[in-house]
Amino acid sequence: MRKRLLAGLLSVLTLLALCACSGQSNAPAADASTPVDNADATESADSNAPAESAPETADADTADSETAWPLTVQDMIDANAVGKLAQTYGSMRADYVRPEAQEYALATQYADAEIAYLDFGAEQDLLFLDGSSGYFHSGEQYVAILEFDTSYSAYNYFTLDPDLTAQEEIISVETDGDAITMTTRLSPDVFRPYYDDDNFPYNDVDCFEEVYTLNASDYAMLGNVSYIVRADGTREEQDTMTVTYGAERPEGIAELMARKNAEDPRVGTIILDPGTPEERTVSATARKGDPIQYSLPDGYVLYADPDGAEPIDETGEADYNADFTLYAIKEAE
Repeated sequence: MRKRLLAGLLSVLTLLALCACSGQSNAPAADASTPVDNADATESADSNAPAESAPETADADTADSETAWPLTVQDMIDANAVGKLAQTYGSMRADYVRPEAQEYALATQYADAEIAYLDFGAEQDLLFLDGSSGYFHSGEQYVAILEFDTSYSAYNYFTLDPDLTAQEEIISVETDGDAITMTTRLSPDVFRPYYDDDNFPYNDVDCFEEVYTLNASDYAMLGNVSYIVRADGTREEQDTMTVTYGAERPEGIAELMARKNAEDPRVGTIILDPGTPEERTVSATARKGDPIQYSLPDGYVLYADPDGAEPIDETGEADYNADFTLYAIKEAE
């Protein structure tokens, strides 16, 4: 299951993404300074991989489990780790086409050894895979991202969300020369935790279906077509994605990089569990004038001092030119 579906789901829930029929989200957090910053800133397949011996196609009549196929879903996930693809191909770009235009749907995804970039048309998200926060752009607003979950695990796999994809069930695998076509299905129930019971939008959906095209030699993603299969048996194409390897960085990356690497930046820092063995510090760098949105682990409150004597007033007016250091302390249960 690709990142873009989950991103779409989270967007419906008004959760910005760290990005949907397959998806991921790029949710920046809320910003803080002193007073806190309160910015509501609200994928022709082309592979350079050599074709080696391709796996034989498994017989669907005799395969009664995923392990009977010549590859597993986890094999595909592992093969499309950004670090592994970048080592082989340098860079990757995925472009998405949909039957109908969607303003906030993922249009382009790019990754190399340093960054992950997603262009949703109305919003662009840039994440630095070394964990040094990120940046996003929406409308006229540019916002730096500061958060403590800096692994960006869903972005470390190109076009795939490892948690969602791992729940897919293989229903067919076919080999044709240098390419493998693998078809999978996913129950809509995996998305119920993201919705209230009364607002679940997939009650009439039987399953989501993904048709992946992979390089036969190394399982690198070449393309994908996503479908929704309704309870009455009708199938609706959601989008088609193609991957190009050795791609140049999209133009939108340059401006976001420039803002993060500004000559006269502002720096926001949050210290988690100050004065304890679990103390952690995370900082984000932004061009002066840009908000810094933060995301804290559950149960933490921000203070202006390490002793927790001065709670932060998040309703105050923020100074987007100032550095800040704040302290996140877990509330007593």
